[in-house]
Amino acid sequence: MVGVNSVQARLNQDRFEAAAKKSAAKTQCALHAPVQNKPGQRARALEVTRQAPIGSVGAAIRPTLETAFSVANELFAGKIGDFYERNRDLLNKPATDENIADFVRRENEHFSAEGNWAAWAFDRVLGEGWRENQIKENRDEQLRGQ
Repeated sequence: MVGVNSVQARLNQDRFEAAAKKSAAKTQCALHAPVQNKPGQRARALEVTRQAPIGSVGAAIRPTLETAFSVANELFAGKIGDFYERNRDLLNKPATDENIADFVRRENEHFSAEGNWAAWAFDRVLGEGWRENQIKENRDEQLRGQ
């Protein structure tokens, strides 16, 4: 026999789920862009950096990207894997201050143009200056380790 409380709880859950789906659909339409990530985007970006030679921009980015992946997995990743694939040439260049600044600028433009509000917000929280400094610190640490 099913209790009245369990039936009421199930009805409340059904109403909650329906309202959540309706709210998500409205939010998605209002933003004109899906809030979903393409599957495996940060993992793809990480793979591109793993293929970059030591001393390159990609190698200098790898530790920060690995941390982001371990902490957030694919959350707020947007289409970052697509971006890294398109910028493989720059990622394979030497990790000079100029090349690092160029990459961070391109990455910022990517997030701004992507249309994924969550990825854009995540990018804004970290900021260009922080990302550039972090990549330079990674580069310097890698060079000391050689």
